[in-house]
Amino acid sequence: MIFETLRQFDDIHTHVMGNPRAVCSLPPEEAIILSRTCQNQSFSIMLHPWHICQHPRHDLFSQFAEAVSACSSDERFVAIGECGLDSECDTPLSDQIACFEQALLIARQYRKPVILHIVRMWDQLLLSTRRVFGQGGAATADAEGCRLVVHGYRKNLALAQQLVAQGYYLSLGSKFNPAVLTGIAPEKIYRETDETAK
Repeated sequence: MIFETLRQFDDIHTHVMGNPRAVCSLPPEEAIILSRTCQNQSFSIMLHPWHICQHPRHDLFSQFAEAVSACSSDERFVAIGECGLDSECDTPLSDQIACFEQALLIARQYRKPVILHIVRMWDQLLLSTRRVFGQGGAATADAEGCRLVVHGYRKNLALAQQLVAQGYYLSLGSKFNPAVLTGIAPEKIYRETDETAK
């Protein structure tokens, strides 16, 4: 099934290349370069909220959309992200929301799972997900092949349970709340190394 793509990997989110059992998150230009080589590296294409403020929003999104299109037939391209919403970054919230929702639309079009970067924006995450996928939100996304995975989850078990009940999945890195590991069904959890991989 399309939405089980990520289960074949030991690490669904890293920024360190070289592990064929990991998904490396790449900016659009690097994804296009990698797609032209024979490296044995699976990857996702990033539209990180931190990077939006460093470029004109429309230029960055155009690069992202172009990269997704260029890599769409590459079997190594397995996910969108990381992308999302961050209350602590310099990018204006309106730009973050616009780029995030457009990224979700592209994920829906190509039926790709999405690695989510969310910092204190849980209500907006739910709102944006429902705007793109309807009232079913993340559960509808999952059914359509766009599994939504909150990466680097460190918060409490209560929020984790709410997110999972809504249809989201969680990815745990080197720092996580142990209660989440024991309190959430294993099939709702993925593993990642983010920037800690060696």
